[in-house]
Amino acid sequence: EIREEVRRSGRRANSGSGRGAYSERMAASSGEKQPARPLLDIDLNLFREEVIAFREGLERYWHGPEALEKSLLLRPGDQRYEKGIDFIAEKFARALVYGDRFIIGAMGSSVTAGHDNCNFDSYERQMERLLQPLLKKANIELTVRNAGQGGSCGDSFENQIWCARHLLGDDIDIAHYSWTYFEGDRDVVHAAHESWIRWVLMMQGAPVPQFFNTGGRNDDECAAAIDENGFLLNAYGQYGVNIVCLQNGISQVAGYPGKKWGAIGDGFHTTTRYGAPSNVTDVRRRSLGVVFRNWHPGPLGFQVVSDAFSYHYTYALLRAVEKITQFLNENAGEKSKLSGRWPRGKRVLTIE
Repeated sequence: EIREEVRRSGRRANSGSGRGAYSERMAASSGEKQPARPLLDIDLNLFREEVIAFREGLERYWHGPEALEKSLLLRPGDQRYEKGIDFIAEKFARALVYGDRFIIGAMGSSVTAGHDNCNFDSYERQMERLLQPLLKKANIELTVRNAGQGGSCGDSFENQIWCARHLLGDDIDIAHYSWTYFEGDRDVVHAAHESWIRWVLMMQGAPVPQFFNTGGRNDDECAAAIDENGFLLNAYGQYGVNIVCLQNGISQVAGYPGKKWGAIGDGFHTTTRYGAPSNVTDVRRRSLGVVFRNWHPGPLGFQVVSDAFSYHYTYALLRAVEKITQFLNENAGEKSKLSGRWPRGKRVLTIE
């Protein structure tokens, strides 16, 4: 998957204005003059309306925002959440200013990899397809990398946490982690979670570290999946740290009865949104309606995860639009000053 993404990136890098950062650096070193996209080459008001319309579409699909918001442990109104949204918004603001790529990388076990499903149905591919059209309207090219691998390969969260940079790439903006079924010893797990958070934040550009767990049918279970003492969220929530628990929102809001292998329906839907059209066969439609194949989520379960993360990121997008709008209002609308506030190179995390 990653190798294919690298190949695709290489093809884009050699196709006019879609060139990637690596080819731009190479061209710059050879003295080739680069065509510069104007800073903030969009209408911010129109894009704000697009984001709001996107959110409203998700809310209609999920019968309101509650199921999506309760899929995450930290939610709007919590100061840790609000500070985290601000951190994510800075990354989206930079991408908006330059019309740049925005990259999410996911690492973990076979759940992350999407085993027992088509790659097309993994949460990474669903999230990519869902968010790409929206971000494209802001000249942002979204890529979601899937670096998940089976847990039987001898690897585990205990040693993978040191390899985030190599698995996901040093150019990511957000990092996802999921090792649900291998995290037995809670003390070891919590130490591993903090180590992963810290190593991700020390990467180039300080990507946002976030978690995904297949369990967590209520807030207490969801909290235990990351750190039931709350230390990690208290310490790192300001950097966007949060967790999506697949069953939390649909259990609390839609009455989802809990994991049953092969069962169809999440409480609101009996298939994915792309399983609903009439040209989809009945066999495929039923298959897409499975929440859990076995211990692995099915397409409908992965849709919960995709939509919860996507809805979460719209808060950050709107915050980014607010930040840029406020900056322009304070600087007589001079877009040339945007590069001083949001430099082209991704910022590392520093200690003040």
